Amino acid sequence: MPTLTLAEFAEREKARMEEQELKAEEAKQNAEDDDSDNEETANRKTYKAREWDDWKDLNDKGSGNTKR
Repeated sequence: MPTLTLAEFAEREKARMEEQELKAEEAKQNAEDDDSDNEETANRKTYKAREWDDWKDLNDKGSGNTKR
């Protein structure tokens, strides 16, 4: 016996498709940000890279993997 009605299945499929469309749109927007000459985007990426470098300087590689 089926556990879903056709209407329930259709609703789930519609929601799944909408979610995939949103993800595709976000991916497209991210790709455009990578290629753009937008100064705000460039600054955001620069600050993110600097924060990551600072974090790496403060935390030695493998320091979180030790048992005390």
